[in-house]
Amino acid sequence: MKIGLALGSGGALGIAHIALLEKLRDLGVNPSVVVGSSAGAVIGAFYSLFGIDGLLERMVEIADLNRKLIAKANEFMGRKRKLRDDVVEMSKIIFAHSLLAGDAMYNSLARLFGSHRFSDCKTRFAVTTFDIEHGKTVVIDEGFILDAVVASSSVPGAFPPVRLGGMHLVDGGTTRVVPVKESKMYGADFVVASDVSAFDPELSTMFALQYTVDDIKGKIIADLDLQEADMAVKFKIPHIQWYEFNKSKIIYRMAKKELENVDFTTLLRALESK
Repeated sequence: MKIGLALGSGGALGIAHIALLEKLRDLGVNPSVVVGSSAGAVIGAFYSLFGIDGLLERMVEIADLNRKLIAKANEFMGRKRKLRDDVVEMSKIIFAHSLLAGDAMYNSLARLFGSHRFSDCKTRFAVTTFDIEHGKTVVIDEGFILDAVVASSSVPGAFPPVRLGGMHLVDGGTTRVVPVKESKMYGADFVVASDVSAFDPELSTMFALQYTVDDIKGKIIADLDLQEADMAVKFKIPHIQWYEFNKSKIIYRMAKKELENVDFTTLLRALESK
């Protein structure tokens, strides 16, 4: 029996996927197919290439290297500013493609993936992205992993679209929050879906309000995705926003705690009956 793993989008909350991967390892479950969206693409790529060991440490390292980027995201999304400051910032944003520079994420993820290709993966792996010009989900399973993962992680508005294969690609979570369908497309008989799209409204600024609206839409899409899964693990990690990668260890500990109450009987029985 081929076990598929669908790792959903969710920014920093995607660190919870690491806890699930460790739990599956402890249960003796080795996925044959891994498909990731956005943060799930980052975690899934590392796992498929190198395994689970050292992944949390590497993610914490990346967060430490990008403290300025995280601080800038916090400033835009959460800090209460004077009206004059918001007007100045808005005038800049209107004529910009994104709040943050795309090369910062590219350089960070290059430390994880370098020039590795999909063909280097030990586990079958694919990522979902969204073609913003043609309005369709695009699945990538060949070429350089770095390019595909950056495209899948480019949150619209936060990072610029990635030009790849003649397309302008953005975050895979735009339409495929948890890529269950794609996991089955690659031959998985039983799909475990990992959803980190917990709804935690933040209304302090106009930017936070916009992302809260996007979160609501994402949760609706995620619930539709999960209906197709054979087993769904839904993490509920409150009071942490998608850009707070500096809280990776906290997210990981909370996810480990939540998994203590998850019943894996259905998965284990499916493996026994193969």
